[in-house]
Amino acid sequence: MKKVFLTVLGTGYYKDCYYYLDNKEYRSKFVQEALIKLLFTENDNIEVKVLLTEKAKRDNFDFNEKRPNNLKEALDKLGIIPELIIVPEGKTEEELWSIFENTINSIDNNSQIVLDITHSLRNIPIQILVALNYLKLFKNINLDSIYYGAFELGQNIDDPLINSEKIRKSPICNLNIYYELLNWTNAINSFMNTGNSSQIINLYNDIYKDKKATIFKQGSKDEKNNLIALNDVVKSLDNFTQCINTCRGMDNPDVKKNTNLKSISRAANTLYNNLNVLNNNLTFMPLKYLFNIVKEIINPFIGKPSFEIGIETVNWCIRYGLYQQGYTALDESLKTFICDKLNLSEKNYKKYYRENIANTILVGLNKEVSQLRINVENEEDILLIKNTVSMLKENTSFCDLVLKIKEKRNDINHFGYKDLNVTDYTKLSFSLKEYYNEFIDIKDHINLSY
Repeated sequence: MKKVFLTVLGTGYYKDCYYYLDNKEYRSKFVQEALIKLLFTENDNIEVKVLLTEKAKRDNFDFNEKRPNNLKEALDKLGIIPELIIVPEGKTEEELWSIFENTINSIDNNSQIVLDITHSLRNIPIQILVALNYLKLFKNINLDSIYYGAFELGQNIDDPLINSEKIRKSPICNLNIYYELLNWTNAINSFMNTGNSSQIINLYNDIYKDKKATIFKQGSKDEKNNLIALNDVVKSLDNFTQCINTCRGMDNPDVKKNTNLKSISRAANTLYNNLNVLNNNLTFMPLKYLFNIVKEIINPFIGKPSFEIGIETVNWCIRYGLYQQGYTALDESLKTFICDKLNLSEKNYKKYYRENIANTILVGLNKEVSQLRINVENEEDILLIKNTVSMLKENTSFCDLVLKIKEKRNDINHFGYKDLNVTDYTKLSFSLKEYYNEFIDIKDHINLSY
């Protein structure tokens, strides 16, 4: 990416100052000159763009007899010819939009921006941040860092160049953490509203792809622990959402390898544990609060048996519009429900229970008992199937619901290739919530004990 130093020049009367960043300092009247010297090397090929009004250009960029020195002169010493972005003062809505347009039109594709907001009016940083976020989508730009030269927070020191005079020594504040927090807030808000974790994952990768090696090599213990904990959370959050997206409902204790990729329940519990570790290690409180929201969202999946995991998955799918996954989860949870009611423990995960008994019962609800196709040889199981079908047939609401769920699942999973009575999408989406609520209302009233 091309490096761009984007700065704002105001109309103030600037004084010489020792600006310092980390353990380096540079003396200049202009924070722009100091930042260039402190941030970049002679080998860095940077473009400098200065956002300024006509008045700021007259007062502080061009030669001005009333004000010794100017920014053009300072940049000339560094061999830099900047691009000037002339903007209005922003007194009207039209002028505010002009500032926005001039900013976005001045930034090229694939630019990496270092932003200085020291001498901007209060509205300018907000406008620039909005413009740069806008450009992330259209021009693939990256806001690398934001700086503010805090002249007013400095201290007066003896001027080493002029005896008996004082000069200001002021910090340059790195505001990256606040921009990162804004992005984390947007990413987690996206997860809350969509159930999709991709924005969180992409943000983590964008922030840390170039920082990981440095942190593990030079960072403090806290920085390393933060990074490890955050990495584990982001990875396990992706596992959890992808398990839901791909309907990984079974939690088979016999499966030892990659269980977090094969089970919603395992992925949720791992994520929950990793969120607890992050909460104990993360030192940046605002980010900790944001991830506590994630913890609350996945809490209904924690420590639940198979049937409740299925029901929570259906509820998740309704909330986030995952209708195909929702119908699949609801239909399969009916089998788990029958297994539970008949005390056919799913802990050993024999396919025999779900398919040869539970599924045979559910399929048999629209048939006469004498017409059941039973693929079992055990006489006790045959009798169990027939008796259960007979008992369930007495609950017409349940029987009707089972058939409706199966019909909708087949409709959506067969891509609508059904017949002339194919269901429209509005009915499919509405019916999932309707069937879910209906099942919740009647499930506790179904008794299959003999």
